[in-house]
Amino acid sequence: MKASKLSFLLFLLLTPLLLLAQPRGMKSVPQELTEKRVALVIGNGAYKESPLKNPPNDARSMAATLKSLGFSVTTKIDVAKKEMRNALNAFGEEIRNGGVGLFYYAGHGIQSNGRNYFIPINASIQSEGDVEDEAVSADQVLSRMADAHNRMNIVILDACRNNPFASSFRSAARGLATISSAPAGTFIAYSTAPGSVAADGEGSNGLYTQQLINSIKTPGVSLEQVFKTVLTNVKQASAGKQVPWTASSVEGEFFFSQSSTEDNLPDKPKTGSFNLADLNAAAKKEEDVKNAWTSTLKEMQTAYTDVTAYEKRDVSADLKKAAWSRFLTTYSEDNPYSTEDNTMRSRAQTQLAYWGTVKTPISRPVGNVKSADLPSISNWIGMQLVLVQPGTFQMGSNDGASDEKPIHSVTISRPFYIGKYEVTQKQWRDVMGTNPSKYQGDNRPVESVSWNDAQDFIRKLNEKEGTTKYRLPTEAEWEFAARGSTQSNGYKFAGSSNVADVAVYGENETKPVGTKRPNELGIYDMSGNVWEWCSDWKGDYSGSAERDPKGPSSGTYRVLRGGSFHGSVVFCRVAYRSSDNPANRYYLVGFRCVQD
Repeated sequence: MKASKLSFLLFLLLTPLLLLAQPRGMKSVPQELTEKRVALVIGNGAYKESPLKNPPNDARSMAATLKSLGFSVTTKIDVAKKEMRNALNAFGEEIRNGGVGLFYYAGHGIQSNGRNYFIPINASIQSEGDVEDEAVSADQVLSRMADAHNRMNIVILDACRNNPFASSFRSAARGLATISSAPAGTFIAYSTAPGSVAADGEGSNGLYTQQLINSIKTPGVSLEQVFKTVLTNVKQASAGKQVPWTASSVEGEFFFSQSSTEDNLPDKPKTGSFNLADLNAAAKKEEDVKNAWTSTLKEMQTAYTDVTAYEKRDVSADLKKAAWSRFLTTYSEDNPYSTEDNTMRSRAQTQLAYWGTVKTPISRPVGNVKSADLPSISNWIGMQLVLVQPGTFQMGSNDGASDEKPIHSVTISRPFYIGKYEVTQKQWRDVMGTNPSKYQGDNRPVESVSWNDAQDFIRKLNEKEGTTKYRLPTEAEWEFAARGSTQSNGYKFAGSSNVADVAVYGENETKPVGTKRPNELGIYDMSGNVWEWCSDWKGDYSGSAERDPKGPSSGTYRVLRGGSFHGSVVFCRVAYRSSDNPANRYYLVGFRCVQD
């Protein structure tokens, strides 16, 4: 081949690469290939008062879009105050190494005394004075950004809904306040002008976020122009009722999506200056992200196959519904490299809706029930809780103590989770910092605790988790769970008519939880080991059918159930009732928790 032809062929082969190279003295490589991008996306909608439909959807959509644009994204949906603060701290650390930080929040946001606050789903705000303690201040976000000293930060607030606590506030200020102090290099975007409010929206996404997602995907559009486009589109779509607003101290340019046209690519390099090192690194990063999504898709496919197979088993409609619900929660984020995940989610939602309409439980012999079949959850101290489905049972006994009579029908109308084991000494110590037990051992049940002590433990556990979900079981819930729910076949003890199978009794000290066999629901030690506090005051049975009974409204003694390691067989019966003063501590007494 002649030299001229060889040179021309090499030129044709290398020209596309040369146009993307970054030699010295040239224009910079497209920003998304070189600059670190970190985003924290929060969407709160599951408020007890004034719930919002769209913020969780908005947050998921925004997170998926940002990921497709090269952001490393942390997504938080329906979070409590502690989790919000932890996420902010982690975000602040991640942006310390430079680059662009982006904070997006959708949900209730309010202003108080000229400052803006984001409302966690567990906030309890009775008056304006509660805001600072119960909510998360926008100042905390800006403070993390100021400490990071990175090049640029973007704050997007789709949080201008009506103040759900306005009736208890001294001021009548609407919407959010203008943020007057922000670190240099910060761009702040509101879904509507300060002092105004925006509707939650009727579609699956709010008006503002939907327009924003559409705009930031457009290649070659600068940061400022993106939000000008959003302003125009939102104003037009809302007939002028909602006008987005921005404030900026940003220098230089930023593009969410870099243009792929030749005009925005580097100049043709000089001979001998060609270098692919930066592009190779960027390509490796892009490949790693794609591989991670490919791995997630494979996991999702396996989970989908497993749930489909589970659906064909002889289990209740509620369990099938729970399986699809868990699948959808686990794989809620959109995969930018595939549409198959959307297809699986669509089918899962169809099946979830179908099993939600099936009310008649599927009957099966008690002997076929396995604890592995039943949904369970755990928390940060390792407490495992087992699902108990609603049902009706015969509470009490006619062949035992007089206060077990008369047998009467009790309906538990709502599902609940109950501790798989009694609260252990390690779990108590993790929450309370002490161990009052006489017979020491991390995995033994905590004992020598009063009813009041159990309430203190539950209060602190709820505070640490930012919820109000843990409590003691009612006496009816305790007996219903001990009998194995509606799966019971009349066992005298929790899981057997042979007390030795399921109960620690007639011993000199407690044993580690789970030493004996569980009952039909996979719950251990409901007969023996330690007596367990219930929430009820002790009172006589009415003899008539009851629905979710909670015992007398007042009394002297609180109910104890289950017997203990030191007692006789009769105390281990599921129907046996005892009680004690709620202030008394005794080495035979412990408890387990319930979660609604």
